[in-house]
Parts: sequence; C-alpha cells; structure tokens
Amino acid sequence: MDFAARRDIPDVLGFEDFAAAPTITYQLVRDRLDRGSLFADHKLFPLPKQEKGTVRPLTVLNPLDEMALRAYVGRCSAAVAAATYEKRVLNGLIRRPGPGWYCADFREQSRKRRQLQRELYEDNRINAVGFFDVKKFFPTCRHDVLQELLSRVRAPSGAVVMLVGMLTQLFGTGRGLPIGFEGSGPLANLFLAPLDRVLLDEGHEFVRWTDDLDVFLRDSSEWPALRALVDDSLSKVRLGLNPDKTMVMGKGPSAENRLLDPGRDSLFVEDAIANIGAKLELDLWMREYGLAEDLPAPHFRSCLGRLRAARDPMAVEYLTALPGWIDREPRCVGDYFSVLAAEPKSRRAVDIDWLVDLAVGRTPNADTAAGQLHLFRALASYRVDKADAKRMLEFAWRRDVLARYPILGAWAVKAWSTSQGWNAREAVDLVDSIAHISYRRAAMAGFAAHGAKSSVNKLESLAHRHPEIRPVVAQALAA
Repeated sequence: MDFAARRDIPDVLGFEDFAAAPTITYQLVRDRLDRGSLFADHKLFPLPKQEKGTVRPLTVLNPLDEMALRAYVGRCSAAVAAATYEKRVLNGLIRRPGPGWYCADFREQSRKRRQLQRELYEDNRINAVGFFDVKKFFPTCRHDVLQELLSRVRAPSGAVVMLVGMLTQLFGTGRGLPIGFEGSGPLANLFLAPLDRVLLDEGHEFVRWTDDLDVFLRDSSEWPALRALVDDSLSKVRLGLNPDKTMVMGKGPSAENRLLDPGRDSLFVEDAIANIGAKLELDLWMREYGLAEDLPAPHFRSCLGRLRAARDPMAVEYLTALPGWIDREPRCVGDYFSVLAAEPKSRRAVDIDWLVDLAVGRTPNADTAAGQLHLFRALASYRVDKADAKRMLEFAWRRDVLARYPILGAWAVKAWSTSQGWNAREAVDLVDSIAHISYRRAAMAGFAAHGAKSSVNKLESLAHRHPEIRPVVAQALAA
C-alpha cells in the first residue's frame, strides 16, 4: 500500500488496516457501491503550488471510495499502460497493471526526466526548446472524451462505464479528474497520448511530465508550425494551452535555467553534504544583512532530500530560522522531520515543542493547512509527551478543523494516538462522537500502538457500532 503513504496528503494509516483485512474491506466497499453513497463525504484540501500565494485543491476521498475508484482504474490499467509512450512520458506511468497496479516512483521518474532533458538539450542538432502547458488540465478533462479514449484503447467496456460514471458522480459538471488521486495521472496521459503520437510522426523529440511538455527543435523557425500542431491536437480532446506558460526559447542561459537548472546541479558535485551545509549557512548569514534571496524551491527540495537520505539534521537550524518553508514545501519538510525521528542523535536536534507549536498554534487556512498536516505526520514518529499530546487532541476537536479540514484533524489524532498521552477512554469517545472515517481509524490506531489485549470486548463493541472501523479493529487485535 505504498501509494497511500507517498501522496501529498497521505492516508492516516497508509491503508495498512484495509490491507490486513481484505475480506472485510471488500465487503465495506461493496456495500458503499450498492448503496450509491460514494463520494458523499469527499473534501477539497489546499496544497501550495510553486507560485507563491497560489494553491492546488486536492480531492481527499473517503478511503473506501478511493479503493472503489482504484479498482476500476485497475481494470482499465493494462489498456492505459499500453497506450502510453513510456520512452518520453515520465509521469503517471502504471506499473504491474491489474488489481495491484501502482504508479512509478515519483522521485526516480523525476531523475529520469532530468537526465533525458539534458541528453536531448545537449544534442548538437538542437537549437531551441518549445515549452507547453495545458490550461487547468485536470479540472477540464471531459468525461465523455475520457470514455471515448478508453474505448479507443480497448479497455473493458463494463469497467469504462463504471469508471466514467463514478467520475461523473464525483464531478457533476461532467469534467474533472481528482487531483491527488493516483489514478488521475494515468488517465490524464490518455488525453495527451494522441499528441504524443503526432509529435512522434512529425519526428519531434520531446519529454512530457503530465501536461508539462518540452519539445526540442532544430531551429526556432519550427515554432509556429509546432504551436499550431499542438493546438490542433489538444482541441480534438477539448483541451487548450495556457498561453502564460507556452513559449519557445533559443538555446542559451534562459533555456538552460528553465530546463536544466545548473545552479541546482552545482550543489551536488564532490561533497554534496558539505556544499549544502555551506549554502544554508551562507544564506542565513546573508539574511542578517538583508542580502539573501529565497532559495529556488527545487534547490530547497533537493537539499532537504539529500540531507534526508543521510539522516543529517543540518537543516534544522535553517528551518527554525525560516519556518515559512514548512508551509511552502510541506511534504518535503514533513519527510525530513519524520526521518530525523529514527535515530537518537538526529532526533535530539529537533525541538519537538516548537514543532507542536507550529502545528497547533495557528488557525489553519489555505496557506498553512498542508504545512500543519505534515507537521502532525512527522510528530506521529516522535511519541510526544502528555502535555503536547493534549494540545494535539484539543486541536483535532476544534469546530473549524472538523468543518473545513477534517483530514488535518485526523492527522492530529494520529500523532496523538502514538503519543504518551493516548488513552483508550478518549479514543472510544472520539470514535463514538466524530463520524469522519479517518478520525476514527486514527484514534483506533492507538490500540495497536499501546496494546489491545485488555480491550477485546471494547473493540468488538466499537466495530459493531461502526462497521467501517472493522479493519483497523481486526488489525489491533492481531497486533
């Protein structure tokens, strides 16, 4: 169930409870399908985009609904995978088509993308690059077009009808793919597969990452015809270009900075850890004199990624001085603090009270909610003390959190469930009082973490009252 843990908004239990009780889970999903109650409790959750001040609305589904949607993507997955040109399309690639399908690892694919971009750009025959971006891509993917495309690649007709019907139930407008759902990337690739084929037939070298398309040209004079070709191909699937991100650049510093990011690469020559340390230290020093500019976001992610791999706490001081990065790059920072909890030396470098303050001490909004969520995700690895545990539980009970960002509150409960302050009485009270499935599953996780042998009758009674937690109850009793 790696797919549930590696997303921008991960599932509170990584779907481990459902994986541990497949028969029970199947029946729960089947019951929701039979009742026609899919997507009744889905929510949108704001995730910061690279452009400051803008957010991407992620669709957070009931995990049972997500599994239903995954099942029908799985039935179409072999046809979708066969229709995707994997030599030039690097994102949203299906691995192991069938019921157990998943997408290729994002980080590995990102490295392949950079390598391929460099190889093509450095070809002596290339003298310009055309950059394309589809306007509001996922929200404008039409379901009737998707049905036609799936039929064209010979996906099973029954699965196609069910999948498209479920998407239309989720988006009543007849258009849109859920942002954040793993199956959206492969389905989105289908919309651009005809364009991939046209580019290949015309002899163009290209690299595509979902709707970000880089086409390598022998000369800038090829641009008008290429632009017209792309426009025409997109119009046939009812999509359009984003003019602000569609342009041509001749070979030179601007194209290199956009495509290859040589400044980032310079950090990783020779001793990368020492280079990163010097970079972060210099940045903090220059800020004292008002001279520093923000690191480019890709540089920051690369630095933190390398330190995370080494479990090096070097960036803790930097993040303490510049906590704004937590909200700008929430997943990256959350991954970093989570890894530091694994070893005593790196763990001691983290001020846990400071992390808790940042997580609970702010009223969540579109700019901060994702950062707070990933702080709670990291805190779930630290087994915080009773005083901080109480603050996290109080945060989860807040009305504004429950109403606007229930998945954020669920992660606060998850951090509480692994803390020194968790107790069975409060967990039962929460399960009986709050209907949100992720709240309930997160609270129940405490029984597995703290021992459930003395609570068999209590757990069985809870599972009887709330059938959707039967998988996590079975997991707790088996622990």
